[in-house]
This record gives sequence, C-alpha cells and structure tokens, in this order.
Amino acid sequence: MLADPVVLGGFGLPGWAAALWLGLVCTALAYFLGISAIRRLSPQVAGGVAYLEVVTAIVLAWVLLGEALTPVQILGSVVIVTGAFVAQTAVPSAPVPESGAAPRRPQAPIAP
Repeated sequence: MLADPVVLGGFGLPGWAAALWLGLVCTALAYFLGISAIRRLSPQVAGGVAYLEVVTAIVLAWVLLGEALTPVQILGSVVIVTGAFVAQTAVPSAPVPESGAAPRRPQAPIAP
C-alpha cells in the first residue's frame, strides 16, 4: 500500500511520502501548534476552540469535499456552537464558602 503512488492535486507521490506528510505535518505539527496555542489562551477560550474544531471540520468537509450533512449533524453543530457561546459569555459567580458562613477577615496584629 505504501509503495503505490498517491495522486494529490495532479501530482504523483509515493505512498510512503504521503504517510510521512500525514505523520509529520497533519499530526505532529498540528499537535505542537495546538498545545502552544492552549498555553497562551485562557481555559475558557481554549475550551471554546476545542469545541469549535469539530464544527469547523464539518463545515470544511461540506464546502470543500461536498460531504452531505444529515439533520442530526446540523443539530449537533448548532448545539456545539450554542454551548461554546454560552461558555464564552458566562460570568463566573463568586465562590461560596464551604461552611456557608461569611469568610473571615484576617485580624490586624495587636500592638504591644
């Protein structure tokens, strides 16, 4: 299988070259860039980006490859985008103390 030529965009490549490209660029480079981006983003933005990757892949497959979308896939995409929007616009609430009592303020040191 790897010895057979693979035709991409009118150019013939050996199968091993296509497999090497998939391993290095599509997997390793994409993973490295994804981890680098997550380190620079807030957790909320990184989560939103991770959810939207699936929707982006679906839209690109539909536009570029002519893939057919089922109503369930469209509904799933809407749910994902809505969830990402809610996660990005949510305002975090103040943490509630575990005991239910108001948090204590540190006392000022007593002068001798």
